[in-house]
Amino acid sequence: LSNGEPIPGGRIDNGIYATLTTVGQQIGSFYLYQMDGIFQDQAEIISSAYQGNNIRPGDVKFKDVNNDGFINEKDRTFLGSAIPKYTYGFTGNLQYSNFDLSVFFQGAQGNKLYLQVNQDIEGFYRAFNVTQRVYDERWTGKGSSNTMPRVSWLGSANNKTPSSRFLEDGSYLRLKNL
Repeated sequence: LSNGEPIPGGRIDNGIYATLTTVGQQIGSFYLYQMDGIFQDQAEIISSAYQGNNIRPGDVKFKDVNNDGFINEKDRTFLGSAIPKYTYGFTGNLQYSNFDLSVFFQGAQGNKLYLQVNQDIEGFYRAFNVTQRVYDERWTGKGSSNTMPRVSWLGSANNKTPSSRFLEDGSYLRLKNL
């Protein structure tokens, strides 16, 4: 790294990046807020780290990584990488009489994917195109969901914050040839 300075990458918005390359971490590691569930009631909001004035039950709750009582830039943390820990493949061949069978599987394990499109369509800051899981899994009252926030254009500033909410496991195994 030039002069030991971290390198942000994966631009999400003006001045907001999903990854940070720094000494001691994998190249392009995701550097985001860590979602810690959904606020279920006003008492939970009051007893948690301060996230802002407009937080309501049903909004995303973030982990106070540095335990200072405030959710801010200092609470971003490294949450994995898009680079797989390992990739693999295997093939098999069978032959009997005049018949043969060949298979080839390929996969990757231990990588993460940041779903920018889900931030756009599940972040509630555009008045169109939400996913089916928003409808199926959204918070509608205490205890109804701890993974998908309330549907609210007013809560979008908090609920679209780049975080582990939009980070998913990228591991896969697929049949490439049969």
